[in-house]
Order: sequence, then C-alpha cells, then structure tokens
Amino acid sequence: MRRRTFIGMVTAGGALAAIPLALRRGAQPAPGRPPGEPGRRVVDRDGHVYDVHPAAGRIDFLGAGAAPHASAEVVNPMSLAVDGAGRVLVLTQGAGLLAFDRQGHANGDATPAWLAADRFGGSDVVARDGRLAIAAAMRHRVVVTDGGGAAPVTITDLDAPVSVALGADGRIHVADRGTCTVAVYAADGAPLARLGGYGRADGQLVAPRCVRLDGDGNVHVADLAAACVHVFDARHRFVARHQPTLADGRPAVALWLSDHPDGTVVPTLAARPG
Repeated sequence: MRRRTFIGMVTAGGALAAIPLALRRGAQPAPGRPPGEPGRRVVDRDGHVYDVHPAAGRIDFLGAGAAPHASAEVVNPMSLAVDGAGRVLVLTQGAGLLAFDRQGHANGDATPAWLAADRFGGSDVVARDGRLAIAAAMRHRVVVTDGGGAAPVTITDLDAPVSVALGADGRIHVADRGTCTVAVYAADGAPLARLGGYGRADGQLVAPRCVRLDGDGNVHVADLAAACVHVFDARHRFVARHQPTLADGRPAVALWLSDHPDGTVVPTLAARPG
C-alpha cells in the first residue's frame, strides 16, 4: 500500500555549536506536526532522504531537492539502506527485507535466504561499496554480503546487535546493546576491538542504539539511556561525548544517526524525557 502525500515529519537544522568531528544538529519534529518520535533518517549517496517511522509503520521518501515526496505503509520498519543498484531496501520486524524504488513504489521481497526462515529480529541494515550488512538483534548475529556470490561473513559472538556500520577500509562496526559495546571486526569477520563497556564515564556506554562512521572514519555511537553521542577516532580512542539539545535549548536524546554524503554524521533528536 502506498499513499502519495507531502511529508514534513522531520527537518534538518543548523550547525550544533562546539561539536567537532562532523556531528551536526540532527533531524527534529517540524512545527505544526503532532508530537511523536521523529523518523530514523537515512541519506543515500546521491542525497536522497528517507525517514523510517517504526511505531507509525511508515517510510517517508523525501527525495532530493525538488523531487516528489511520497510515503509507503510498512509494518514494523526498522531501518533502510540504498544498494548500488539504487534499490531502497527496508528491513522490517516480521516481513524481512522489502525492496522499493526511490519514488516509493514497491519492488518485491529482497529477503536473503538466511533471514527468510525467521524474519523476526532484524534491527539495522546498511549498504556500502557493494556490500550489504544486516544486524539481527534477536538472532544475535550480523551478516555481511558482497552481492557477488561470495559466501557471506557471519558474526555470531554478539549478544544483541542493534546496529551496524561498514567502514571504507572494510571494517565492520556493531553496536551490541547486550554487552554495552561497539564490536569492531575485519572485513572477513575477525574480531579486532571492543569499544565502550558498561558505565557512564567518558568512553563507556549504557545502551548503545545506533553506530555510524563519518568521513574521517570516526565512530559515532548514539547512547539512548545516557542521552548522549560518543565519538571514538579511527584508532578506537575515545574523543568526545556530546549532550545534544533541541533548537529551543531543551535537552535531547539521539534516537538514531545518519551518515551523509558530505562525511558528516547527523543525529535524529527527540526531547529528553523528564
């Protein structure tokens, strides 16, 4: 099902003061819209913008520039990625991986065989340089494929992998909520490092929700329970801890992170409870 409409659920704001390492103020609820959780924003390599609304069961295709806006109803969408062929791949809880074009037209089921037997548990999907990675928190694994017929890389030494990011160097970064860490692996799945660990001190994590990399290879981690974004450099050293705020100065939490074509990482923000 698809309905065409103008979507203004979230908008990107201006620069966030005193935030180095390519972290800008993120997507926020637009004036005049009903209160609710903003979408999990994704920006593809050509600047096309998409918002994923898990609770509302909706994907907003915001286009690029003056492109038409559209919306698609999807049951329990979690994340999306745009592959090298321009397919918009939506990861859902229960329906696997669904394909759309950039205008929001459904293009069928793209669920890989390993996920088809149990379509529940998908939490994040990303695409980069011909590779596709899916984090499945309820199945305690991350799977990375190259689209060329090679055997997929399957990582199973994880507790609750809620998010995954692929580096330009081939490395795989996984936000593991169960261990309060970001696990780093080589392109072949060999373990390299664990960032974080439970705690509220600098460099520690409480409830990592999303991980993304900026253009310099810095690792950004949205920590929902700690209401902050942690930054580690490409050598896995802790660099900064940011407490985001909304445009009106209210404390915020980063619900999601999006990596933009210009190399920045931008959080989707919501007002901090309490």
